[in-house]
Amino acid sequence: MEWKTLVTICLSSIITLAWSQNSDQCTQVVFVESPTQDTYVNAGQDTAHHGHELVLRLKGTPEKKKMSAVMSYQVHHIDANYVTNAALKIYTVSKKNESNLTVYGIEDSIDEAHTNWRNLPQDRLQALSTHTISGDPFVEFDVTEYVKSGLQDGNIQFLIESDGKKIIDISSRESGLNSELAISLCTPIDRSIWIEHNKAAESQYNMEILPSNIPGKMTIQLIGVPAGGFGTLMIMDEAGDVLRQLPMSIRQGDALYHTVDFGHLLPGSYWAMFRKGRILIKDEFRMRPSKAPDRLVEVELLTAEAAIEEKH
Repeated sequence: MEWKTLVTICLSSIITLAWSQNSDQCTQVVFVESPTQDTYVNAGQDTAHHGHELVLRLKGTPEKKKMSAVMSYQVHHIDANYVTNAALKIYTVSKKNESNLTVYGIEDSIDEAHTNWRNLPQDRLQALSTHTISGDPFVEFDVTEYVKSGLQDGNIQFLIESDGKKIIDISSRESGLNSELAISLCTPIDRSIWIEHNKAAESQYNMEILPSNIPGKMTIQLIGVPAGGFGTLMIMDEAGDVLRQLPMSIRQGDALYHTVDFGHLLPGSYWAMFRKGRILIKDEFRMRPSKAPDRLVEVELLTAEAAIEEKH
């Protein structure tokens, strides 16, 4: 845990340094963000709210029964100068191959507890990307330029529509398999930082649990985990009881940072365990009461000195 201060410094450098990107000289870092809000709106039930359902529903025709999904992300820790790619990845529960899905950017914020068909923001931008539903369990949209323009204030919202007659279900954040905003960066951080970190941990794989500046979330740092497929993150109490279990997609990068909901954790000590195939990594972390007015608890970031003292 003593490395967490160093990791925080490294993340700060992503924000503050300015340089000319060169893929041969940089470290590939991927931030996988989870939505802070998501819901769908229904023209046939124009005052209903669906923000706490396990799926988001899409339907294109007829107009009087149209359904659209909206989602919001807070990304305040990334400098657009380093971004090489941004993708919105949604997981489809139902597959109707004749439907096309289109994603738009919207400027006004949404509130999953109150947004409905009547008050849905109408300030949509031109279509960012369109994909046809296939047999794949997910659809990925290229939203790079829109995300880069939205990083100035850090609030990024999407609207997704279908042109089909049948209902398309996609996973919501309440399901645990939420739509991901994956932002890839080319950064000046030296890879040797993580190489030496893994050597110190006597493992080629490493995980750290870090704070997030978003209420109700924490950041999972993964280093050395092979790209492709999914791993599973389990949060356990000191007795070993599993309190939360989340799937995590593993993208290509030297370091991955997943922002995830920590649920209803209370102040105290916990273990995080990540498993992907034969890979098993764990990290101990603590939750503490927060002094910030917008949250009750947060991940405690130990200094190197405090971590050493704790071990003794």
